Amino acid sequence: MSTTEQPIDPAECHLAFAPASPVHGALTARVPPSLVRRFRKKMRRTGAEAELAEVKVALLRFLCAAGAEQFKFRMVTPPMVRKGAKEPRLSLDQDFVLDVEIDTAAPITLPDTSGVVLLQPESPVTDALIDAEMSNQCIQAGQRSIGTVVSAPCECVARVEMRLAPDENPFYAADKATLLVPSHEAPLLLGGVAFPGGTRVLSGVAAGSSATLEAAFPADHSSALLRGRPVSVSIAVESVQTIRPATVEEVLKQYGSTTEARLRTQIKFALEQRRVQSIRATLREQMERALPGLCPIDRPECRIRLIAARAEAEFRGLAKARGWSDDRTREELEAHKESALAVAVRQARLRVILQSIPLASSQVDINETTLTDRIAGLAAERGVRPEEYRSAMVKSGRFDEFVSDVTAESLLDAMVRSATIKKVPEDEWRAAMEAQRA
Repeated sequence: MSTTEQPIDPAECHLAFAPASPVHGALTARVPPSLVRRFRKKMRRTGAEAELAEVKVALLRFLCAAGAEQFKFRMVTPPMVRKGAKEPRLSLDQDFVLDVEIDTAAPITLPDTSGVVLLQPESPVTDALIDAEMSNQCIQAGQRSIGTVVSAPCECVARVEMRLAPDENPFYAADKATLLVPSHEAPLLLGGVAFPGGTRVLSGVAAGSSATLEAAFPADHSSALLRGRPVSVSIAVESVQTIRPATVEEVLKQYGSTTEARLRTQIKFALEQRRVQSIRATLREQMERALPGLCPIDRPECRIRLIAARAEAEFRGLAKARGWSDDRTREELEAHKESALAVAVRQARLRVILQSIPLASSQVDINETTLTDRIAGLAAERGVRPEEYRSAMVKSGRFDEFVSDVTAESLLDAMVRSATIKKVPEDEWRAAMEAQRA
């Protein structure tokens, strides 16, 4: 419901705006009950849901839009109840009091990134990589038989527990996890994380026995509270299946390829596509780190609170699932409070900057075709129909965030195209990325 429809007069709502910085401020309002009833009546006339919960959401949006129009600000983060204030309560017989914080931002011109140097790893698709993928395909298609000792190539079923020292309770636990050991040099995939050296630790372990892997979470782990932290992984092997790799001819038959040369060509194409996506991701990541320096802004406090709250809720959920005490959880959160906040500040600034760049000035076009293609790709990865995936996002309220993510990626790609790309050996690139993430 827009302010132009004027279901109630904003002037009667005692709107006030107090800017705390160029990107943050507080919006207050007081709506008399007579206006609340009139607003609800207007919603009913338009056929909208008019239960009190829906009226509250619509009224909040109306007041924020009216405030933006009256005080000439552009809201870039959903409003949050001001610290120390009460959650607004809607009633038909008393004033509706609004006291929220909002992030605001003026439009930002697409920055000149020609002076930004981005490192691109030189990682061509070699015959050795194609051979390794061919070997992996032969293992995946191979015959399984009961074994007694872990010896590559094989699969084993095991109970996996991860512990963060010095805690005795597992942080992550999985019963009957299937672990693939293609070789004794390959990393071991556990809980979505690849641990180098894990397959060597398992080598020679018999069914019914255990092994312990001392490792560390990757420096670029999605959780700021786990990045780079030492972890002890205990693996209790329950059963082993040895694998007799399929022959190339058997794999050709399975994939419907006529010759080994054609299969290698198909594998090379798939590896090159994977490489292109990987390079695009690393160039975006580097541009993300450079962007706040090109477009300095103050702290968007609402977005920071939102990101930090989500990260803490995720961590508390994991801690509870793994049996941590409340005291232990509080200690861990406090120990990593500063690093987690630093990540939230960086992510919040980046998000607000990208939201403040008008698409018209960036020559980036986000249309229905763009969104449909992206949804189709995501749906295929999850094995669902595109319309089902889109419907689920709309129902959960995540569709607007999805559009924002697609827009941000497109803007970053536009800035990457204008930057200076320097190709370097993969080892040099890896060292540079680890230094940036430290």
